[in-house]
Amino acid sequence: MDSWFRFLFLRLPTALALFAAAAEITALILRDAPEIRHPLDRLLVAMQSGPKKAEVVLLGDSVTQDAASQYALGSETQIANLTTNQASGMTGALLLLKRHLERSTTPPRHVAIAATPEFFAYTPRGATKDVYLLSVFRRADEQRYMAEAGIVTDGSSWKPAILEPERRIFNRAVGLVHGLLSKPRIPLALPPQDVPLETPGGNMASPSMIEQRRVKRIEPSATARRAMKNICALSTAHAFTVHIVWAPAPVSAHRLWLKHKTLRDLERALEEPTENCRDIRFSDSNLLRSFPDHAFRDPDHLRRPGWTVAYSNLLRDLLAEMIASPAADKPQ
Repeated sequence: MDSWFRFLFLRLPTALALFAAAAEITALILRDAPEIRHPLDRLLVAMQSGPKKAEVVLLGDSVTQDAASQYALGSETQIANLTTNQASGMTGALLLLKRHLERSTTPPRHVAIAATPEFFAYTPRGATKDVYLLSVFRRADEQRYMAEAGIVTDGSSWKPAILEPERRIFNRAVGLVHGLLSKPRIPLALPPQDVPLETPGGNMASPSMIEQRRVKRIEPSATARRAMKNICALSTAHAFTVHIVWAPAPVSAHRLWLKHKTLRDLERALEEPTENCRDIRFSDSNLLRSFPDHAFRDPDHLRRPGWTVAYSNLLRDLLAEMIASPAADKPQ
């Protein structure tokens, strides 16, 4: 009886306390190591050792990321691909741009935001903002910016490491090893020119899925407005031109947007937050080529490989035009 009493009330609690203390000490040692959970985590790690200058910084959501992550849109000294996904929104795009500018020996001449209109309407919410923003951009200035933008955790996010070992220990240990053992990236190949385009059928999005895009009004969110104001302030400080490129959309949705002046109204709604931009230009990939409804595998994303390659080539040409354009005047 005494042995069981000692085990239950002395040895077991002592062992658990020591284990919890060891876990907390390990988490403390790893607190500054990056987590490796998703492409945005990996992008931040890659930025630490990537090229320190590029003529064009490419930002955008997963529609553009799909095209830009599979094929080279230019050399690494020409294009800095910082595309992510909608979950990090325009706030994530701004914070990525700021980190790039801090590392750059030469600021970019152009910053292109190639994304769906909905990217500008997105507001980070719930667990998504914790996973793709608050736990990713952890510097004091970044946390302060997000707090001022109303992007805060919905409750206390701290838990003892023993109760949250995956996030506080395992993910960070993987991130630390990944950073130490990461090898130079293999350069991506140029997008091919002769890939057949997918035809109706197969994994095409259903009409009911496409219907989700046929909205008549899209308004920029408060967080997107704030991010655009800051990007425009940076454009003045570093003398770069801001380009907003509307990503491919199902042709039936795009026709409705043209009929109801959806994109025109969205661009007008962005006039106020972009009034301090050094130079801002809008373009629409859907006016350069048509993307039929059957080109999409879901309401937003293009089918692979054909239609994704088509967008890659279109985007590559747009970025090449930016690179070939005359150099901008330096700020006074």
